[in-house]
Amino acid sequence: MTDRKRNQTRWVSALERTDVALAFVWGMLDPVSGAHMAARIRERLPRTPFTALEDVGHWPALEAPARVAAAILNA
Repeated sequence: MTDRKRNQTRWVSALERTDVALAFVWGMLDPVSGAHMAARIRERLPRTPFTALEDVGHWPALEAPARVAAAILNA
């Protein structure tokens, strides 16, 4: 958590300023970076495609690989 606080400005700025296409597939049940982080992403990057997986936790690619792949391909 210390890294997050120390690097927050740099990391957020990189996401907000990148020329690389972004899309998020998010596990909303993640106890560390779940729904509260999803809300922040949507707030800071409102035009970025975002797929919320309501019944998935910290590892969406392992917990719901087919849905993650579909979300990425449709972004």
